Amino acid sequence: MTDIRLAEVLAALSLAGDLGHGRSLEHSLRATYLACHLGASVGLDDRERRNVFYTGLLQAVGCVGNAHAMSTEMGMDEIAFKSEIAVANLADRSAQLKVAVRHFGSAAGALRPLVIARAFTERDAPREMTRAHCEVGAMVARRAGLGEDVAAGLFSVFERWDGLGQPVGSRGAATPIASRVVAVGIAADLFYLGGDEGVALSRISEASGMALDPDLARAFQELGRRRPLWDALVAPRLWDDCLALEPQPRHTLDLASLDELAFTLADFADVKSPSFVGHSRGVAALAASAARNLRLGDGEIGLVRRAALLHDIGRASVPNTILDKPRALTPGERERVRLHVYYTERVLERSPALSACAPFAGAHHERLDGSGYHRGTKASALPMGVRILGAADTFQALTEPRPYRAAITGEHAASVAMQEAEAGRLDRDAVEAVVAAASGIPPRRVRAPSTLTDRELEVVRLLGAGHSNRQIAGRLQISENTARHHLESVYAKLEVTTRTGAVMQALARGLL
Repeated sequence: MTDIRLAEVLAALSLAGDLGHGRSLEHSLRATYLACHLGASVGLDDRERRNVFYTGLLQAVGCVGNAHAMSTEMGMDEIAFKSEIAVANLADRSAQLKVAVRHFGSAAGALRPLVIARAFTERDAPREMTRAHCEVGAMVARRAGLGEDVAAGLFSVFERWDGLGQPVGSRGAATPIASRVVAVGIAADLFYLGGDEGVALSRISEASGMALDPDLARAFQELGRRRPLWDALVAPRLWDDCLALEPQPRHTLDLASLDELAFTLADFADVKSPSFVGHSRGVAALAASAARNLRLGDGEIGLVRRAALLHDIGRASVPNTILDKPRALTPGERERVRLHVYYTERVLERSPALSACAPFAGAHHERLDGSGYHRGTKASALPMGVRILGAADTFQALTEPRPYRAAITGEHAASVAMQEAEAGRLDRDAVEAVVAAASGIPPRRVRAPSTLTDRELEVVRLLGAGHSNRQIAGRLQISENTARHHLESVYAKLEVTTRTGAVMQALARGLL
């Protein structure tokens, strides 16, 4: 496979970002389509239009960066909140405040008054959560080779013309032009959800000079009078029409570069909750080794590894109030979890470069006896690659802590997996190959690179496990102030500004 279009891979990732925001699939594509036409209408050059195109596609992928903090610190379903706050009146700050009050502490039970009080007294917390979203998006752009212009655009997607945005609060033309153009595209698509372009144009006009650049808002008023622009948003060719707007020369990847990018997509899936940090990388290592043990061909080994890296990308659709819940899930919550494999398959099958992975990744919770999900597929329809992936995911998950249970040892996990094979749910050969792979992969003794001290590496590991500054201080028997200084040093050395950014960098450098 050669000349893989980067835009097609990132467009698939944008669908996962849409899920993480509770928006309808292809929201990012629609916003990008509108933003690109707006950029062309105001005379942006090719470089600026390229920045608009990729900023639009990736504007939602940072959704995983603040999901855990919003759930734990704000006590709410972060996806429901993001879905509603996005369509709150951009010209009326009180409307947004009402949405915040309605959601803050909504999942905190009797502690809700305390959560609301803390949310409105710790004024920096929302800004830091927005910064985490932006930093994740910028990191994805850099790892995809899109450069600093796109990263800067993504870091500014929540800024406002009037300076009341986040995380920096830049005002007017100080915000990159790509961010300002994409902001109009996002708003136009969100306001057009009812299918009435008149309403969308009216809301754009109301936000002009406040949330939106007034010159761009006026330009969109003219552009929005063209009926074909709106018709394209609901046309079956939207995917192709949007990707056709990428300025030349188009970015392409070879297979090795695609595999490298797959690690970034794996991290996107996993950093949503501390419970899953490094999970997809671990499953991929086990699955690829097991596939070699079973003498699969090189092409199929590569496919299994890629599918393993991407198998949980649909997890973006599950609120962290469910992922981080320390108690048994309700039937409705279990159904939300089960749907993540359906969304994984839907996201991957849209990209020609990833579509071969889709049936493998989407079947990693299927079981030989038909008791799995989401299709209830039985043994005859499950190829060995899928069986290996299911066994590797089971083994890896058992050895990782979850909010409702502790991790178990590799020996215990092997015993549990073999019991699943004996019960006819997992493939015995696949389980044996995974167990052999696990025993053949020695535990990594990670030493801090020259830029990090051993104590700072300990801090990074505790960050990855989701510990707060106070908890880090307690675990390391140091003062909270000292823990904060260590954290600041880690940020500086890893060139990040948020906890999620530090975890992403640590994963990429093999520190977790």
